Amino acid sequence: MSRAVSRRALFAIAASVAALATVPAQASAAPAAPPTPKATVVYPHLALPSGEWAQVYSDGMAEVHAARGAAVKLEQLPMASVDGSDTAGAALQLPAKGDVIADLARGPATPYAGDQVLVVYKSGITPALKSTQAQLGVDRARPMFSATAASQLSTMHAAAERETGQPLLDVSGAQVLHVTGSSVADAVAKLRASSDVAYAGPNWTVSTTHVTPQPVSTATLQAATRAAAQAAPNTAGLPNNYTLTSSAQSLLNRPGVDAVPAYAQLAKYGQLPGQGEIITNVSLGTLTDASEASDASDPCNFYAANYGPTTIVQNGQRYLDWPSMPLIPTYTASSSGVLDPTGSTCGDDPGLAEIGLDFSMMAPLPHDAQRPDALGNGLTDLLGIAPGAQYRLVVPSTAGGNVSDVDAAFLAAASQTPRPNVITASLGFGYDQYGFASRYLEEDPMTQATLATVVHGFHIVVCVSAGDGLRTYTNAAVPTSGGSVATDTGAPTDLNDVAFSDSPSRVRDSGAIDVGGTTLDDIFSAPPGDPNYAALRAQHAFPATRYNGGKNYSTGFGTRVNVSAPGDSVLSFSHPLGTSATTVEVDHQGGTSASTPEVAAAAAIVLQAARLAHNQQLQNDPLAVRDLLERTGTAVPAVSQEDTPIHIGPQVDVGRAGPPGERERLELDELLFQFVVESMLLPPRVQIRGRVAPEDDDRRVGDEQSSQDDQAHGETTSHVTPVLERQRRWYRGKFAGASPFPSRVSSSR
Repeated sequence: MSRAVSRRALFAIAASVAALATVPAQASAAPAAPPTPKATVVYPHLALPSGEWAQVYSDGMAEVHAARGAAVKLEQLPMASVDGSDTAGAALQLPAKGDVIADLARGPATPYAGDQVLVVYKSGITPALKSTQAQLGVDRARPMFSATAASQLSTMHAAAERETGQPLLDVSGAQVLHVTGSSVADAVAKLRASSDVAYAGPNWTVSTTHVTPQPVSTATLQAATRAAAQAAPNTAGLPNNYTLTSSAQSLLNRPGVDAVPAYAQLAKYGQLPGQGEIITNVSLGTLTDASEASDASDPCNFYAANYGPTTIVQNGQRYLDWPSMPLIPTYTASSSGVLDPTGSTCGDDPGLAEIGLDFSMMAPLPHDAQRPDALGNGLTDLLGIAPGAQYRLVVPSTAGGNVSDVDAAFLAAASQTPRPNVITASLGFGYDQYGFASRYLEEDPMTQATLATVVHGFHIVVCVSAGDGLRTYTNAAVPTSGGSVATDTGAPTDLNDVAFSDSPSRVRDSGAIDVGGTTLDDIFSAPPGDPNYAALRAQHAFPATRYNGGKNYSTGFGTRVNVSAPGDSVLSFSHPLGTSATTVEVDHQGGTSASTPEVAAAAAIVLQAARLAHNQQLQNDPLAVRDLLERTGTAVPAVSQEDTPIHIGPQVDVGRAGPPGERERLELDELLFQFVVESMLLPPRVQIRGRVAPEDDDRRVGDEQSSQDDQAHGETTSHVTPVLERQRRWYRGKFAGASPFPSRVSSSR
């Protein structure tokens, strides 16, 4: 959820309460507290879009003046603690200037578009439906998808139904109705009552799921730059990025995602992690360039001129151009799902905090592979989990986050040529702005059906954030669950019913990977000096709640959540106010917004390994990829303070180092990737499903040279090679027969 959306709703009541008369003090009252310091003017004339301007005070009060005339409205901005925590008694301050502008420019937050209803007819518009629409004042309607996209979606929908064996809402003919004679709630109720309607619902507002960025101090940045200049080269054949060698990106270590073994093992194939795969990020954000900053008539001029351009345009393509990363092409998706490679959009997240966080987890290159004009230095020398992948960014062309626009962006991203292998989205329904836990994106039936079609029809791995529960700018009590409510699999609940409550949700499993968030370097959930937690001394990763880790968000949880990854105070980039497109701010960021792209990168590495092993089944089966990530992950124990089970699945472990000691861990890291690749060298039409069958263990070891010859000619083999047999024996001895790897194959003949 963007901060621009959240803050206004949280304090709407506060502004009204402040106007009420105060109660006279009782004669016996305790001595009065010291008077609150008088508020001072921080921004006397802060320019806003459309010619409005605001006078902003140090206590968060803002007087917003109309462009013409004397009209003034009061707005209350949220105040944040200096370090972003929710510690009682912490000193409060205004948000950063860019956030203040975005908050005031956004306007009051709403859970859905105030005049739109999404509808799916069973068999077209009947006379009875025409009459109902006339009563509702429907003055116009448009298809949710273009004719080409709708046709493709209809075909893929049929394939998805066959693959899942379950009925799916066919959204290919979905319509967006503009309602003028009724409230959205009444329109939805009347349309749902019609036997001619398969689905009707609000056009919900989607928001990003990151926490408030905390900029790294200038002193820390300078110290890191000096240390990087003096650091010795990495002699282990691994990347020399300062954030890796210094463990500034501790999420890459164990007990984080343990990404280093993939670098070491894929180097033997002459590849970087993720190489050959395409990852598309579907998100929300502002995309502008220098030409819009200089053109006063451009619709995005205010944002480009005040915030500075966020992208560059070269040879008919718009790009993100940030240090340590490759150039990342960006696209806007129209409301009907048509992509524009040079499209611009403005209003959503003008600092690109979400987009910067997503790509900071996945894309930064090894230092010696970075572009000469975009070298990282010190803490800008980030390293991604899958830097070898190709990346794309797709955002809706219309700002505001309407779920219809987001669904169109998903379909547009899936339809690109060549198709992406993985789509990641750190998006959800940010009800924590109203004091209730945020909700999972697939609780909207339209989105659930769209993603199920992308997974089962297009056979693309999709990763979606589980949500961030209650974040620190939420003025609400934290429940025993730590700030979130469960999202379970089952007969779907209605978002209309559960949105503004603490009730658990139920959704159907679309096949997408629902990603939870874990703490990072956590010594508070199970203090290592406490003998009661001796078994968890090396754990340091627990479900993120409002009472552990950074204490600034709480992970979504429940039986629908498949896997998890670190989402606690990671390093990432954002676009600082008033700077060029190539300038970045280094932040401490987090939320399931960080966890989700980490899992997307891990999925790309699994697909890469499958391709190297000529395993077509795994390459074309998103559920098998999800299954493999779950089975090779590290169990996440309960938080000792919780009294509600917080299930977030295992933490993704790219290195799959397991629980042995340091010497054994190094041996495992060295052997792992070859084990995974060779375990994928299975006969055609055989795919990994569950644990390996006993008869597989009884196969005789074939001639090693014959196996190598087969692989050299691009053929798969059913032989168990000597190195694989040695690894299996080592694991059996180490784990007393309980191998941490899947050990059964089933035939799909």
